[in-house]
Parts: sequence; structure tokens; C-alpha cells
Amino acid sequence: MIDSTAIEDDLGRFALAGPDDLNVRCSFCGGNPGRDKHIVTGGSPLRGICDRCLKLCDEVLERRTAINADIVDWDADLEKFVAAALGPATVVSVAMDSDTRTAHVRVPKGQFSLAIGRHGQKAMLAARLTGWRLDIKSVESGVAQDQT
Repeated sequence: MIDSTAIEDDLGRFALAGPDDLNVRCSFCGGNPGRDKHIVTGGSPLRGICDRCLKLCDEVLERRTAINADIVDWDADLEKFVAAALGPATVVSVAMDSDTRTAHVRVPKGQFSLAIGRHGQKAMLAARLTGWRLDIKSVESGVAQDQT
């Protein structure tokens, strides 16, 4: 659930540059605010993003998610984060060993190849993303496949 008070607090940091404010430029296209261009600033009062570039960024993100790109949402719970990084494979369990920084991951037998990916690439990328060594094993067969 999204906390609306956090969003309202964040909105206070932003401002809309007026058409007569010629010192403000869009950080992406370099344009000034004009008759049909608005620039939202935040952090630095002289830099921001115009409405056209914001729309372009939104279109890029929509296309990126439409092609089923691997986007993993960060989670403070390391077990959930590791499981999400190995998605879309179904993860049965994740046990974290902080002494060796190893995540012991169990997946169903039919999901093992999906969890490690072609040539182990999915598991290697998940290990780099999480910063933990991944020990992925299938539940039924007990066959181990260590990935770092």
C-alpha cells in the first residue's frame, strides 16, 4: 500500500517553472519553459524536466514493461528480494547464511532451469543484483547447482 503522506511530502520539493523564467532549462532536451512547455524542477532550482521529455520517459517505461523486461523491485526482506530476482521461477524457500553471505534457494524440480537461466545467466545476474552467493537446488531431486 502506498503511503499518501510520503507522496505529499515529496511533492513539496518540486516547483513548476513559469514561462518567464529563462534561467531554468530541461536537463534532457535543454529547452526553456515557453508557451506550451512546462518544466518541473526539484533539488536544483535551475534544472528540471519538461512535460515533453516527461511524456517521452513515460513512453519508454511503458514499452520496457510491455516487452516483459526483467525489472526487480527492491525489498528490505532479503529472502523476498532473492526470490524476486529469480522470477519468474517459483521459489519454495530461501535461507540466508550471513556468515558466508550465501542464499540457499530451493525451487521445484520443474522450475530449476528457469531459476538458473540459460548457461546460468539468470542466477549470475541475480547474485550480482543481490550481492549474495546463490546456492540453488531443486526440491525433489536434491541436485545442487551453485551459482555466484
